[in-house]
Amino acid sequence: MPDPRLSPIAMRLTTGDAPAALLLANAILADSTLSMPDRIAALVLRARGHEVMADRERAIVDLEGALAIDGSQARLWNELGLVCADAGRVARSISAFEHAVQVDPGYARGWNNLGNALRGVGRTGEAVRAAERATAADPGYFLAWSNLGALRREAGDDPGAALALRRALELAPNHIGAMRTLGGLLRDRGDLEGAIDLFQRVVKMDAADATSAFLLGAALAERDQLAAAREAFEQARNRDPQLLRAVIAQHLTLPMLATDVAAVTQARAAYEQGMTSLEEQLPALASGLAPDHLLNELRHTNFLLPYQGDNDTTLQRRYGNLVGAMVEARAPDWRRPLVQRVRAGSRL
Repeated sequence: MPDPRLSPIAMRLTTGDAPAALLLANAILADSTLSMPDRIAALVLRARGHEVMADRERAIVDLEGALAIDGSQARLWNELGLVCADAGRVARSISAFEHAVQVDPGYARGWNNLGNALRGVGRTGEAVRAAERATAADPGYFLAWSNLGALRREAGDDPGAALALRRALELAPNHIGAMRTLGGLLRDRGDLEGAIDLFQRVVKMDAADATSAFLLGAALAERDQLAAAREAFEQARNRDPQLLRAVIAQHLTLPMLATDVAAVTQARAAYEQGMTSLEEQLPALASGLAPDHLLNELRHTNFLLPYQGDNDTTLQRRYGNLVGAMVEARAPDWRRPLVQRVRAGSRL
């Protein structure tokens, strides 16, 4: 029988009273007569209390202490891996997940988490294989199918990615991650109708999802449904004011194919007006962003502007100056020239 003192600790954690749970756990762990199974249970409970209190390092110490007593529990290795990942100890998290699946090769969640951890350090091929092991261990595990689809897409296996993502949606028709990833895949393959349908579903399902609203706008813009695209971009920026990509796209989206000269003139006038609006508001919106976030948000291209057959030098310079000023203010290191060793008279 488990020690009766363990139950109140678990109850305190269930009610969210982590400080009281930690006090009780400390008391029981001070008992030198505590059996090894009960000591493991108390360490695990205390680790969860530390995690609730955002003290992940102490949680790691307690979980490692429990596993030092008995390292045959795959789920404890998995729990250690999750806490290490949250603490930014990536290598330790990968090692913990590897221990989990070594202890129990049929542990689907361990394989899935190992795949996610490997993905985070760019070991995509190994991550794909881990996700495949997860789906083989539990064919009904929709999250593993969704992750496998995303990983296969990163690995360049679009057909395999589509199969995995569709399987995920068969198991969980409203899984937002799978819908968003499959939508992006369909868009890349030119199936704009399919992509728009998926993005619209996600936007309706999750009122806080700004990224999907942005992706919806981008897909609509590729179909030259510019009014609807701008509405989607506005929706995205309302959901997340720091999504500068949506702000830029809302003001600078151009038609893929202008029908006549009048359409070109109208598009360029709208672009110029959009530049004026961005010059007024974008620097203030960017002022609170971290440098890496800002650089990520400035991923916009004026690729379509020269195809309109007019002199676009002034508009391109205005946009370049605006982006350059924001980068100079928030991420000046990004603009510093690279130091290169070159021979005299040679080209850079």
